Amino acid sequence: MQVTAKQRALIIARVCERLATGQSLNDACAAEVKGATALKTSTFMLWVRRYGRAGGAGADGKTVEQGERSSVRKVVPFYGMRSSKCAVLGGSGDWLTLGGVGTSFSSYVRTRLIAEFDEKKGIELCYRSSSLTAWLSDDGHVMITDIDSGLRSIAEIRRAVDLAGDPQYGSGVDPDQAADNAREAFPWLPEEIVRPSA
Repeated sequence: MQVTAKQRALIIARVCERLATGQSLNDACAAEVKGATALKTSTFMLWVRRYGRAGGAGADGKTVEQGERSSVRKVVPFYGMRSSKCAVLGGSGDWLTLGGVGTSFSSYVRTRLIAEFDEKKGIELCYRSSSLTAWLSDDGHVMITDIDSGLRSIAEIRRAVDLAGDPQYGSGVDPDQAADNAREAFPWLPEEIVRPSA
């Protein structure tokens, strides 16, 4: 079934309203019917990335030019991550002195803040440190430090990065930078969760 720009904009608005109350993307999309089936989360994500949160429809229902498109950061798989829906929210790379007294050596360590998106659970954040020459963990040249999971808003991501501080290797990512990058990578996330009044 073909969806007009106005219909698409209304669907996006309704799903975004549900996301702002803390619903998962999976549940928010399942409540929308497109044709005879529920709206697929992949379709919704494609729409928002392609047309922005306004859905590409102006107030008169006509299609808005692509100037409102969201520019998307590359979402790529990383070793040790459970899915391919990951985005880099910032990071650092530096030469560090590792080892103990009498056995110290310098090694280049790259640390990235990774956001892994799951349609049901939300965002999981971790720092991923890697080195070609240093053994960083029991698993080898890669060390993954979990930060938080189940995050469903930009405010929650900012707060989690702020509370995490610096990882074991390298410098921590600025919370505001992480929030800006999350907003770009996952443009459907609400700024904050609005708690329904009791």
